[in-house]
Amino acid sequence: MKKLSKNENVAVFVSLVAVVAFFLVGLVSALVSKITVTNIDAEVPGTPVEVNASNLAARDLVVGEGAEAVSGKVITVHYVGTLDSGQVFDSSVARGTPFTFTLGVGQVIQGWELGVRGMKVGGKRTLIIPPELAYGAIGGHPLQTETLNFEVELLDVKDSNL
Repeated sequence: MKKLSKNENVAVFVSLVAVVAFFLVGLVSALVSKITVTNIDAEVPGTPVEVNASNLAARDLVVGEGAEAVSGKVITVHYVGTLDSGQVFDSSVARGTPFTFTLGVGQVIQGWELGVRGMKVGGKRTLIIPPELAYGAIGGHPLQTETLNFEVELLDVKDSNL
């Protein structure tokens, strides 16, 4: 049997990593599609949030009346992210710069993909996102074991230029 060169060994390794990553993405997608959301307080304004997410809790603080956040749209939000301890770990509000992303194309964590969908411009929603829908799948991320709490305000919804 022929001994592989260093470049060939690297190519084999990279190929194996790509195959494993492909299967992990498929597994996570399959798991996310089978789970349900919890409306954390039925006494607040608005209707229960209908999204598919394991242990994702959502509560509308303010129900918006503008355009709806749906897959493929460019979404602009302000948010404050806290840990269960109350410590703020990220905030577009503190930076004074709203965050913009395209919904449904994997630019944000799964908890946001699922929890922001269906909001309307002017709305504010609290999301409690378990690690498996946040950074739990990202090995070595400092927040991989943390439940993340977000207060998200939907500022704008636009068509994508893609």
